[in-house]
Formats: sequence, structure tokens, C-alpha cells
Amino acid sequence: MKKNLADNVKIYILAGVTIFLSITLLAGIFTSGKYGMKSSKEKFLLKDFDQKNILEIVIRTSAGEVVTLEKDSDLWTLLYGDISRKANQNEVKNFLSRLKKLQIESVASSRVDSFGDFGINDKSSQIRLIDKKGSEISLLFGDTTDANRSVFVNFENGKKLYKVENLKNFINRQNRSWADLNIFKDIKSDKEILSFSINGKNPVKSDPKYSQKSFDYQISLIQEDNQTYWKGSDSDEKLNNSAVSSLLSTLANLQAYDYAESSYEFGNPLVKVDFETSSGIRYTLEIGEEDSSNSQYYAKTSNSSNIFKISKWNIEKIIIPLSELKK
Repeated sequence: MKKNLADNVKIYILAGVTIFLSITLLAGIFTSGKYGMKSSKEKFLLKDFDQKNILEIVIRTSAGEVVTLEKDSDLWTLLYGDISRKANQNEVKNFLSRLKKLQIESVASSRVDSFGDFGINDKSSQIRLIDKKGSEISLLFGDTTDANRSVFVNFENGKKLYKVENLKNFINRQNRSWADLNIFKDIKSDKEILSFSINGKNPVKSDPKYSQKSFDYQISLIQEDNQTYWKGSDSDEKLNNSAVSSLLSTLANLQAYDYAESSYEFGNPLVKVDFETSSGIRYTLEIGEEDSSNSQYYAKTSNSSNIFKISKWNIEKIIIPLSELKK
């Protein structure tokens, strides 16, 4: 009796293990078909990719806009519409580095007729990479998954759909985000600025912070008796170093919000800002009228032929009364 009971228990246990293994196997097959399985053979999506050989990057956003980045003599240029601008070199290099390191998380599907279920179609976001030999690499991006951490991608119109790190923030960014928007590129620190002057009208007419309508003053860095301080042109009174530093830091690190439209013609400036650095170079920033559609101000500089748009926030930190620097 005891022997039969023991045999029955063994049979039940064996049957249970068999059922468990069968369910696990079926779940694995289902998962591999729908969501993909880890592949030990494939780790990097672009395993033979050499970013140094890439001469052109063409990005099509999910909205259908096309941005092109072209390299010539190791410098990247941004092209979109009829606009050609110097690209932000670090942004482009970072983007290519991210592509180089793009790891396959799983194979989402091996059935081409199912790719549409994952957002792959003729309107999908796309990255095309063209190298020195004219060879092209194409990536089509579908839906995001895992709380936007990952995205489905089809590589070279192949028969596999992969799940990889989500790069859609790079792909769908605004065109201007690829541009080099640093205005005074040669200035590394506000500590290089030795003098600053401002002359003209207040361009921010609606600013309630102060009612001054025009400006005409200069401030200079004074070094005497082992002391360094800033002094205004109206008196020998020392200025507030912290206030001056804030103004000059904004100026030295000034970034444009965007470039002006190619058809825009810059008229007479409302106000001019002049400053000189320790290297003996003088710079001029001319600020013009406001673009009423977005509260940006047109501006140009003595060291560039470009016309920029600068945010109202930055203008308010640079065009300030001398009295604000004495507090």
C-alpha cells in the first residue's frame, strides 16, 4: 500500500514538472514571436559602423520634416529648407556615438508582415547615414515601448525588427537644436571681459522693472593697490561685483534662441553693447526690434554675418540701468 502511494506521488510530481516545462516552453515561443528574445550572437545593432567615415546624416522626423547634416573638412553643417548653418559639432558627435553604442535589447519580430503592428510604415521616423564610399545605412523607427525607454527599429529593411534604446528625442528634436547657437564662441569666461559699455534705447518697452528709456554708460575693471573692482563712468563709486559678474556671465555665454529667417533684413539697432576682452579684441552686440510672434529680439554681432534671435529673458539680463549694478 505504501509502495503504491509513493509511486503515485512520484507520478504526480513528474506530471507536474512536465506540465510546468511545457507551459514555460510555450510562453517562450509566444514571447519570441511577439516581443522578442535576447540574442547572444547580436549585441550592437551597427556592429561595423565607423562614425569617422560618415559624411552625411539625413533625419526624417515623425512629422515628415527632413534635416540634413553634412561634413566637410571635419566640420558639420546643418541644412533644412533653404537654411544652411554651422552645426553644433559636439551634438553631432554625441549623436553618432549613441548610434555606435546602440545595443539590441531583443528581437521583437521576424515576420515582416507584422512590422506595421509595431509602428513601422512609410511615414516612420528615419535615419540615413551615408559614408565616404557612398554606402548607406538606413534605420526606420516605430513605436516606443517600456514607458518610452525603448523603441522598435528596422535595420536596412531587413527581416528582423529589434527593440533598442529610444533615440526618438534625438530624431524629433527641433531643427535649431542641431545648430551652433553660441554667439561669442571665442570667449571662454566672463573673467576675460575688461570693459563694457551700452548706448541706445531700451528695447524691452513693457518691462515694469525699470522705466528708463535709454542708456549711455560704461563700466571698467580697475586694478590698483592689490585690489580689483568695477567702476562706472558716472562716478568713482565701486560697483557690486556680484551684479556685474551676473551681467557679464550672461553676455559671455550668450546663446541665440534661433537664427533669423533668411529673408529678414536687419535695420538700425535700438541699442549697442560694446565690450573688450583681455586679449585686446573688441566685440559689438547690436539689438534690434522684437519679433512679436514669439518675444525674441533680432540681433547681430561684429564677429559674425548671421542675424540671430535672442530671448527676452537674456535681453533683460544684459540691458540694465547702471543703478542696478550699484546695489
